[in-house]
Amino acid sequence: MSKVAVVGGGAGGAAAVAELVAAGHEVSLWSRAAQTLAPFKTQGGVAYDGVLGSGLAQPALVTCDLVAAIDAAEVILVCLPTFAHRSVALALAQAACKIPVVLNPGHTGGALEFRHTFRSVGSAPPPIAEFSTLTYVARKYTPAGVTITGRAKSVRLAALPHGKDAADAAQALFR
Repeated sequence: MSKVAVVGGGAGGAAAVAELVAAGHEVSLWSRAAQTLAPFKTQGGVAYDGVLGSGLAQPALVTCDLVAAIDAAEVILVCLPTFAHRSVALALAQAACKIPVVLNPGHTGGALEFRHTFRSVGSAPPPIAEFSTLTYVARKYTPAGVTITGRAKSVRLAALPHGKDAADAAQALFR
């Protein structure tokens, strides 16, 4: 079992919570918007249905506090669109993050932006890897749940130099 911080409360993050909790990982879920997390908190987790089955995935922590979300994590899974990468990278750099970061999706080049952002504030970047696309086809039709209609059949994984730990973590989570 790994301790995973899922960063992003949208469809991709909710799908990741569903899969990772079902696989036995200890998961924390972070979103910058309290209104995004409120429905999950009210029902005690992320309701899911679709190709992963159906149920209620109960993360160990649901929070808007990024430092709390990553505190005990062994890997950070960023499930956000590319326009959010810089702000999350900046927050992680300011938190002196050293644990592996996996961008899901990275959209080819997201890892470079993460590394650049860390360096721009004088912080050494952690190990970083990225998937070429989101590993799910998922939609949030309700605020407290996610429908997962597919899983990517083939996803490329890339890591920056010194990113082996992140690539290894990504492969272990999504075999």
